[in-house]
Amino acid sequence: MAGDAGIRETIVTLDELAASLPSGLHDAKLLSFAIDHPRQRMTLDLRIDVGDPDAPDAAAREARRPVRLVFTGLVLCAVDPPDSRYPFDRAGPLTIDAGDGEPSTSPRVLPPVPPGAFLSWIFVYEWNAFLRVVARDVRIEEPPRVGDAVTPP
Repeated sequence: MAGDAGIRETIVTLDELAASLPSGLHDAKLLSFAIDHPRQRMTLDLRIDVGDPDAPDAAAREARRPVRLVFTGLVLCAVDPPDSRYPFDRAGPLTIDAGDGEPSTSPRVLPPVPPGAFLSWIFVYEWNAFLRVVARDVRIEEPPRVGDAVTPP
């Protein structure tokens, strides 16, 4: 913590966290997300790409691992409505990409980001829409075990 204000000197942003993953969060599969407002926490259960693009067989190239992305110190989560021209009403995992800041392709007016927090975006391809998250921290946790650690897409 920095000084008496209780603001962290180093903030781990979503981009920094994604850089620590084999393929980042590009084309990750979103299985669920939940907000626990009293605890200021948002969780996203994902399957991330851990495949070897140079592997000879398709299963090794397209291997995925389940992870839980956890935002803490949640300030806000804004979910854009899905684009009616996209298949947003289909069941199944959603394909996402993510980054820091306000997406230049779809700016929105949001409240100011408080000191010690960061703004991130999560783009859902099947919705052609964004989730915007303002939080103070983000980390990866192992999700509850259901089956193998590495699964096909």
